[in-house]
Formats: sequence, C-alpha cells, structure tokens
Amino acid sequence: MREYIREFFVFGWRSRNEYKGYPKSVSSYDKEKNRAESWFEDMSRRDPVGGGRIVFSISLSGDTRYGRNPLYEIWKTKTFTGNDLSLYFILLDLLSRRPNADTTEGVHLVMPAENEFSDNPDAEMAAKGIADEISKVYGLAYDDGTVRTKLKEYCENGILEMQRAGKKILYSLYGTSWKNIADVSENVMEAIDFFVEAAPLGVIGSHIQDEAGSWNGAFVFSDDFVAHTLDDEVLADLLDAIRNRREVIIHTNRYDGSQCITCDERAAPIKIMSSVENGRRYVAMMKEGRKLIFRELEIIHSVEPGEKSPDFHKYREELDKYLRKCWDIDPGHDVDLDGLKKPEHVQMKLSIDSKREMRILRRLMSEGRNGTVMVETPNVYVYKNELWNALDIMPFVMSFTGHILSFKSDNEKAMQIFSDNIEKMRSMYGCKS
Repeated sequence: MREYIREFFVFGWRSRNEYKGYPKSVSSYDKEKNRAESWFEDMSRRDPVGGGRIVFSISLSGDTRYGRNPLYEIWKTKTFTGNDLSLYFILLDLLSRRPNADTTEGVHLVMPAENEFSDNPDAEMAAKGIADEISKVYGLAYDDGTVRTKLKEYCENGILEMQRAGKKILYSLYGTSWKNIADVSENVMEAIDFFVEAAPLGVIGSHIQDEAGSWNGAFVFSDDFVAHTLDDEVLADLLDAIRNRREVIIHTNRYDGSQCITCDERAAPIKIMSSVENGRRYVAMMKEGRKLIFRELEIIHSVEPGEKSPDFHKYREELDKYLRKCWDIDPGHDVDLDGLKKPEHVQMKLSIDSKREMRILRRLMSEGRNGTVMVETPNVYVYKNELWNALDIMPFVMSFTGHILSFKSDNEKAMQIFSDNIEKMRSMYGCKS
C-alpha cells in the first residue's frame, strides 16, 4: 500500500490506459486507488485534463488542520488475516502476565490456568511453550513455526525482545516505553514535535508521539514537504549504506508518457542532498570509477545493499570538490569527472543601498553558493563565482535586475542571455539602449 501511495503522490492517479507497463495488475491498481481515495478523501483533488478524462491527485499544500504529516499513517498500516490478528493480541496477552515461580521448569516457562495469572510485563516464555499455552488457554491451534515467525517479526519491530537461554530462545515484552517520556525532561516532547515535521525520518518521532499519547500543538509549518515521508524507507537504506561504506543497487521507476521504465544501477552512495528550490531530495553516487550520478529519491523504488566500497573517502573528496563549483545539479545528466572542463568565471557588480536595502545584500551573501561578495565603493558590491557551467546561475543573476551595474562571464551564452533579458526589460519600460 505504501508503494501505491508513493506512486499516486508522485505521479498522480492515472487511468487504466496510462497504467500499462507497470509491474502490477490494472485491477490491483484500481482497488488500491479506491482505498487510497477513501483515506485521503478530503485531501484529494480531481483535475479535468480534457477528453472527458479526470486525473486524481493528493494535495496537502497549505493545509495545517492535521497538526502532523498525515502520510505518516501509511507506515503504520498492515494487512492482517484473521489468524494473524488473533495471534497478535494473544501473544501480547500471554506475555503481559507472569506465571507463578513453581511452574517454571528450567528455562521452559509453562503458564498456569487462566485464573491464576498475575499481571507483570516481565514474563518470558519459550516459543514451544507459547504455542502449547495458546492451545490450552484459548482453544486455538498454531504450529510452532507460525508462532516463531510472528515472534521474530515482533522482535524486529521493537514490540518484543528475545534472549538465549541454553538451547532455547526466550521472548518477553520490550521493556523500553515512551509513555512517561514527559517525566524525563519538560521540553523533550516539544523537541520531538519539531523533529517530526522538520527532520528526515520524522516518522520515527511520530511513533514516539503515539506511544507517549502526545500530539504536536506548538509548531505549524507553512512550507512543509510532507511527501518526503514516502521516500523514508529508501532514505534509511541509503543512509545505512553510506554509514557502512557499501555500494548499492538502486531500482528506479521512470514514466515516459504512459510507459513505466524500470532500471537497475550499481553505484556507491556518497551523500544525500536536498534542493532549496523545489524541495526534492537526491542521492549523489559514484558509478564506474569516476562518474557522478544524481538520482531523485522519489523515483527510487528500492535499494539493495552490495559490497564494501573501499574508495568511499576518495569519492567523498571528489564530490565535495565538484560541488564547490557547481551551482545546480541535473539528475538526468551524469558527470564524468575526468571530462570536466575548466570552471567558468562570473562577475556581477551591483548597486545596493546598505541602509535601505540590507535584505537584498543579505540575500546576495546567503544565496550566493560558494561565491564571494566584496565592497568596491560605498553601496557598490562585486559578486564573483567560479562554476562548471555559468548558465546555471543566470536565473539568480537576473533576479537582481535593477541593481546590476555590469555583468561579465567566460560563457558567451550566459553573456547573450543577460544582454537579451536587459534589452527586453528596456523595451518593456520604454528605455533607450
């Protein structure tokens, strides 16, 4: 279901004809689309696109009614069979009660009759004993293998913990709880509330909120990229690979018109990057020796860990060196580090009143990306930068139109763009050249 929601949010809800080429069936797509639409009914939008066709999309922009990213609930859903659901509650019930001491036979704890149970969260039972007790107390038959599989799953999810006792494995309820977290520190929940919406993998904080019975009442975000939570599983796998200096195989899905194009790529992840302009997250990776690739997390379907990357530190140095002269990245263009040309120079002279227009000067310094700002004369400033491609900086340069006294660059196309834009501005306002 998380996979479908991710597809719906990134690419929108497509018609049956547009869905051709996707690995899953069209009927399954329709069923999950209807389920998602019922979940997000008050947040979904229907846009007519012509020909009598309507495209559905999920829109959370500017909606602060929820107090928390509603997409976190997607990570807390699971499909259960009737037997799965019964077993879940039975296991929690059994392990929340402790048998009398005289019923213990070595490390194999046998539960007494139901009316002799006493409440205690520290009860430990072997899987065989649990299966036998389920049959005796609840009259339900589960084989040992099913019980062990569920116990292992609950241990992985942090619900139970296990320990070895000789040749047996004992299970008990996980002892750590966040229910009384407010007693640890007066402001710790406010820190978690902020983390939930502001940090990557904020879904972890939402689980803590649930456990503590808390809800965000202090923070509201006007620009909140809630869709990032749909990439959190991919992000966690990539961060784990970076921490362990491992290569990965990423499986990506791209849409070309109505067709889904799948691709597998092997590379060493180096750094996670976030765009300050569009909010997208990217992973920078080194492929085939000295080729840098940048991939949007939203198109990565899954991540498969690979072998150790012995050259990770060298890759990180080469990436940092490249980024120092990079204004923007193009996820569709791989960078051959051996084929890089010399960086191109950019120089812009601006007239800025330091008393009345300090906000413009601050923006020049804060958004200049590795550039330098120098004072030439009072209220005249010179901005300089070196870039692999000076064309990338032109939107930033033109945003200072009206303050620019001169502009110079090694890139002739950049100079032409600047000249053409200035001429258009002059003609619009009736100015002479």
